[in-house]
Amino acid sequence: MKKILVITFFLIPPLLAFSLYLFAKIIPSDQGIEYAKNIYNDKICFSFRYKECTKIISEKKKNVILLGNSQLTAINDLNKNDFSICARLIKKFEKSNTHNFKCYSLPNLNPEEINFIFKNYLNEFNHPTKIIIPLFYDDFARESGIRNSLNDNLSLSTSIKDHNSPNYKYLFNEIIKKNKAIIESNLILLRNFIFNINEFSIRKKIPNIYSNNIQYLQSTINFLSKNKNIEIITYYPPLRSDYPLPFEMKEYQFFKKEISSFLNNKNIKNYDFDNYIDSKYFGQDLNGRIDFIHFKNEGHKILSNEILKIINDF
Repeated sequence: MKKILVITFFLIPPLLAFSLYLFAKIIPSDQGIEYAKNIYNDKICFSFRYKECTKIISEKKKNVILLGNSQLTAINDLNKNDFSICARLIKKFEKSNTHNFKCYSLPNLNPEEINFIFKNYLNEFNHPTKIIIPLFYDDFARESGIRNSLNDNLSLSTSIKDHNSPNYKYLFNEIIKKNKAIIESNLILLRNFIFNINEFSIRKKIPNIYSNNIQYLQSTINFLSKNKNIEIITYYPPLRSDYPLPFEMKEYQFFKKEISSFLNNKNIKNYDFDNYIDSKYFGQDLNGRIDFIHFKNEGHKILSNEILKIINDF
């Protein structure tokens, strides 16, 4: 009897792990997005783990920071020679004598995290800097909290110097987090299947989260506006228009009106790219679902050209 218990004790963990592995393999990830692989993509900041993503201000050039979510980097119908918005702009300014450009892309980046980033990471602006921030309604309406990696990187920043000095404890933790994220996203897929939730289902605003995120944006703008070296630019990002958007249009229009009013009072330039990109340039994600946010390569080309105009007007 004891032998059976001992054998069972040692068999359960690997069997459970293998079952979860199969579960993750059978059901595709909920994200369903792809990222190009090229030398410029390697220079995008997807976190603040590396020195080159925190110590970025040049004394001799005009500094430009583009901080947003995965729309800046994820590409639908990805081909070998495709370039994201971030990669295109990094390539454009790589050898510039006048501009120092840095691009940050964190999936589902919410206003609370943006506030945290500027108060803890990007807060030394002793030279002219233009900061560009896209304003995604969905990230205001439903996203909250600060991801663990942002807090973790603060404690690791003193020991990590560059891409060539790995912290193995950090890397192990990232592997654990990644697998946890895969399992969680697959559980979301299972929930969606059971309750018949799809990409067209209306995602209602969560009032307290929305209200807090509006305050976080206002706090960020007020904080950055105190520095005379900083010019702030915001924009409403492109959304496809050939299908009804998966949120209440009245709430979305109220969001734009509320934000625009605040930004106008602060003399902040705000661009509206809402319907700027043709719906045919959005495509579908890896799971074959209609994608309302991420573009094909041509969409990245169009929006990067518009952002380039904003940068050049510096």
